[in-house]
Amino acid sequence: MFFRTRTNEGKEIPLKDRCDTCHPGPYFTNRKPAEVGTQFPMDTHGRFDVPHLNNIYETAPYLHDGSANTLEEIWTLFNPDDRHGVTNDMTKDQLNDLIEYLKIL
Repeated sequence: MFFRTRTNEGKEIPLKDRCDTCHPGPYFTNRKPAEVGTQFPMDTHGRFDVPHLNNIYETAPYLHDGSANTLEEIWTLFNPDDRHGVTNDMTKDQLNDLIEYLKIL
């Protein structure tokens, strides 16, 4: 479980780790379909609409099939190849800061 650390420190993370490529402001979506490595062999679509991030913390579960129960799981369980943002080299505090930032959108 991730715990609250420094609120708003995560605001810089989307720029450094390319989140804003698919989730640019002001709506935090580019409105384009994307394939971010979260599909399963049974999925036939291959690409999924990039969701907006406004109120994202209140809309669990996450990913196209609801497989991520928390925001943490998106990056800790379902992003092994950094295809859903470059997060594998982030510290626990940095991931926590990113999640705290997403809570205020």
